[in-house]
Amino acid sequence: MSWRFTMKLLSLIVLVAGVVAAQLAPPVPAQTTPRPVQSIPAIAKSANGAIVTIITAAGDKPLAQGTGFLVSADGVIVTNYHVIKEGNSAIVKFPDGTVLPIDGVLAADKVRDLAVIKIHGKTFRTLTLGNSDHVQVGEEVVAIGNPLSLESTVSNGIVSGMRTSKEQGGKFLQTTAPISPGSSGGPLFNMLGEVVGVNTMYLEGGENLNFAIPINDAKRLIQIKSSKIQTLPNEPEPVNANVEQIENLMQSKKFDEARVALQTLKAKEPDSAAAHRLTGELDENTGDIDGALRELGLSLEKDPSDAVAHFYYAIALYEARHFEDALAHEMTSNELAPTAADLPLIALLYYSVRNYKQAENMARKALSSDAKNETALTVLAGVAFHGASTQQDGWSKYAQQLLIINSDNFWVHLSQG
Repeated sequence: MSWRFTMKLLSLIVLVAGVVAAQLAPPVPAQTTPRPVQSIPAIAKSANGAIVTIITAAGDKPLAQGTGFLVSADGVIVTNYHVIKEGNSAIVKFPDGTVLPIDGVLAADKVRDLAVIKIHGKTFRTLTLGNSDHVQVGEEVVAIGNPLSLESTVSNGIVSGMRTSKEQGGKFLQTTAPISPGSSGGPLFNMLGEVVGVNTMYLEGGENLNFAIPINDAKRLIQIKSSKIQTLPNEPEPVNANVEQIENLMQSKKFDEARVALQTLKAKEPDSAAAHRLTGELDENTGDIDGALRELGLSLEKDPSDAVAHFYYAIALYEARHFEDALAHEMTSNELAPTAADLPLIALLYYSVRNYKQAENMARKALSSDAKNETALTVLAGVAFHGASTQQDGWSKYAQQLLIINSDNFWVHLSQG
């Protein structure tokens, strides 16, 4: 919620927006210690619990089934894209019978037929990923999958060739390890017990013509995975996703696009608290204060515990010069969901009702976490100007600080008078 607070304060006194640093997903660690050659039973035993069945459905009707495998303890799973592309919901089933819903998709590559999906949890067993660049023709491999609901089916063979398909975006490992429908998305192991491929298809009528996507392609997808979970390809976009889209558009000041997206949301839920709140935010951003007050009031009637609606209602009330009411709603917002971003606005509202002692107190608290907060410095300049500061600082001191932040600030102009 704090970025929205910062954005709205801009409309009050040209608050400088913060910069949010992007975070890159950490790379998959490379294997540094040599692993001993393992037997097929040892590989199968070690993999037990880390390979799952994926079932997609349309409503209550199952549509497709495939295999996936866990690559991190917090529930990240690699599979084929074609395993999840149908249906609007999906589950994973573990060999012990545990069934969990799929939260969504972290990354997908339709051309390479790869997907990285997520389930909820922290302590899952995982598989070790190898380096498919080191795979050689003639090398023995083991495939494990869940064909036709026959869970944890193990087959072995050799890498019989390396093939390249321009249409499918790269290389494939051709193997003689048999796979069948339902095994797609399962792991292909080398004899060190490392996953070197993702089983993807077999050719009907061709004996022992099976193919796997090199695991290095999947590792690249894991590295660039989003921290934000996306919906399944055929899953209806949730209302929350629409809300976030509209908020992002307003943050970027793309108000016309936000209004179009808002119409889509209101078509789905015309009288929801979220629809009224977003309409109120948009009205306030575009100067329709009466509309903002009306819509935000309706939002709070439906959901009095919405801290964000209280905040924006406070903004609209401030702009309508109803300072006491604005302060009351902002205090409610801060009680429901307190953030450091609330402090400058509370300081401004106390200043507006001429409670200079509390205004100074809240402004100094705001500066303790953001020494260049323009709103807080503006309030302190005003308090000092009225001779109400608890310190001996003159208002011109704050004007000098504000000059560095925003040369168009009121107190800067007054000091240059």
